[in-house]
Amino acid sequence: LSRARELVASGLAKHVLIVAHELCSLTYQPTDFTMQALVGGLLFGDGVAACVVSADSASSTDASTDVSTEGARDGARDGARVRAPRLQLDSNESFLFADSWGYMGFDVRDTGLHLILDKGIPGAVERQIAPVLLGFLDGQNFKKDDIDFFCLHPGGKKVIDEIARVFGLDDDDTRASRDCLAEVGNLSSASILVVLKNIFERYTPKDGERGLVVGFGPGFSAEMLLTTWRA
Repeated sequence: LSRARELVASGLAKHVLIVAHELCSLTYQPTDFTMQALVGGLLFGDGVAACVVSADSASSTDASTDVSTEGARDGARDGARVRAPRLQLDSNESFLFADSWGYMGFDVRDTGLHLILDKGIPGAVERQIAPVLLGFLDGQNFKKDDIDFFCLHPGGKKVIDEIARVFGLDDDDTRASRDCLAEVGNLSSASILVVLKNIFERYTPKDGERGLVVGFGPGFSAEMLLTTWRA
């Protein structure tokens, strides 16, 4: 989403199709009973998700980009064009966690792919996520109380709980992410699009509300997006 926003904002593209296709079950090893393998088998799922990021022709700023889902397209009502709800991508930032090279990945052996999932990930998130997220908001002249809704990568219950603690959120504020984790698991890169789908379809914000999108992945890295809901 961040790279798509940057492409559109730079004028190199007007529409960017994002397709996230993850087959996490390829790491399943029936004879591997290590804690990493067991946690990975319980936590991760297979999935495909997609969205389109487009330039907002109605906006006066080139950096304004929108994302919508298949079920949220422009349509016609009584002969008039009706614009569907959309998420405006306002700004983004990336962060690479220090000394995290070995936190996530795959160990390629004769038997196939074996998951690398370091037990230090929750601790790294707990130690650094507050300054990382709050620092990003501060750079955009935002305070944590200025955020109305959250789209959080469901990397695991501990990750969601820690972000909820930093922002003082209750379960309803993180429901879109917890629903994803409970229903389909962690789908790696496809997860954030499933959480966005839940927001579009189940927990729709009000027009003009500001949202924070947070994703985690190999690196170990974090991606952050400041957004605005447009109804």
